[in-house]
Amino acid sequence: MENEKGYSSQIAKEDNYWGEFETDANRYGVPWWCDIRRATKLTKVILGWMYDPKIEFILRGKYKAYLIESASCVMGNALDLGCGAGWLALELARRGMQVDGFEISATRLSIAREYLKNNIYKEGFGSIHYQIEDINKISLQKNKYVSVVSWDTLHHISEIERVVGEIHESLRPQGYFILYDHIGLPKKNEILVRIVRIPCTILSRIRRMFKAALAPAGVNPACDSLGEDSQSPFEDVTQEEMVDAIKKL
Repeated sequence: MENEKGYSSQIAKEDNYWGEFETDANRYGVPWWCDIRRATKLTKVILGWMYDPKIEFILRGKYKAYLIESASCVMGNALDLGCGAGWLALELARRGMQVDGFEISATRLSIAREYLKNNIYKEGFGSIHYQIEDINKISLQKNKYVSVVSWDTLHHISEIERVVGEIHESLRPQGYFILYDHIGLPKKNEILVRIVRIPCTILSRIRRMFKAALAPAGVNPACDSLGEDSQSPFEDVTQEEMVDAIKKL
């Protein structure tokens, strides 16, 4: 029971983290992870280069194109696992797919539905059904999907073997499971990375202290949901394990 309460608490934090992240990001423009066709350069630097859709395209555009093309080569039902604010679900539906989008954050899905409502690329559009789901606990219908896609999601999934098994069972014969993810650094390098980050963390906190001291009364600029120290409680909970789970299929 105590472990279940601890897990529920972490899931609530995950939901809250991504909700605040998405709400904040959308104040500064149209993030590419909401709609890659309408994306604008954000007026605030967020997640390294990702505030700029042109840089993102240069670095990872070919992987997005491959994923979209491969996942929509056969028409039918598709699942976007950890769909976030919906960019990938939108692109698949624009190619005529019937898409289910699963996401833990109600706020992100609310924003995704707004982008879906304002979609101007309607010719040949399929459909999108967004649904709040804890992906660690999903139970998928067997033989439903011609493709299951995941973009930078699986490293947040603690029950990776069970989830990969569910994905496998949900695919139709000759169906595709296509993902883009990172598996983090080897464990032996984690200590070195933390040491390197210490000066950046200290400088970040000093900067926020000065901003708070100079802020008008009643304003607290230090409360930044996208602060440099902030991250999802499930960030990199799974790394090499995802590769092992997929290899077992």
